[in-house]
Amino acid sequence: MGIIKKLLNKMAGVTEEMQAIYIEKGPCSEYVDAYIAAHKNPKPYDRLLIADQLISVKRYEEAEKMLDSVKISALSDDDIKGTGHFERINLYLRTGRADEAFEIFCKNKKFFDIYFGSPARERMAGSFYDVAADVLSIKGDEHGAMQYISYIRKWSQKYEPAFPVMSGISYVRVLKNFGNSQWQDVYASLKNQIENYNGYQMKWQKENTVNLLEDAVK
Repeated sequence: MGIIKKLLNKMAGVTEEMQAIYIEKGPCSEYVDAYIAAHKNPKPYDRLLIADQLISVKRYEEAEKMLDSVKISALSDDDIKGTGHFERINLYLRTGRADEAFEIFCKNKKFFDIYFGSPARERMAGSFYDVAADVLSIKGDEHGAMQYISYIRKWSQKYEPAFPVMSGISYVRVLKNFGNSQWQDVYASLKNQIENYNGYQMKWQKENTVNLLEDAVK
């Protein structure tokens, strides 16, 4: 690893152990544990990032405790509010609390659109567009859900130009939420694309992407 790469990783709180785990296994519980161990006294924003990683490996109870440890008020900075509310919605959707997720989304929609629409945060906006489309489709708002699908498609074209798969996964989920039988054809086509794509840079990426698709239709 070059000295510049090491410096960038250190600034981002990524240790060489974490880097090695990620290269071999990708986002997994072992990586999350290493991240937590490297942040013994995490600041509020770090705790939100830890919660995000815990959610990604389905350690929901730990994630909720981490989110509960961060108090959000009108005086909180934008990153705490934007990330904190987003993670709460994401957690609630994954744990069957769609009404609570929808309430938080509605209260903060205008803020979310500005926050994730800013150039500084554009790269991470795809995850928000996915969650927004999910919660709106669960609540039966087809127009709103498809608007966010259009946003994530534009995002995918910019940040996944070689293989814009995330927008497809979001679309499958939304179709299934609406009870549209077309989801099965879209799902089958997308799974075939994922399994036959030859551009993965790490050995775990294909399996991880397939798992994301499978989670979308559960």
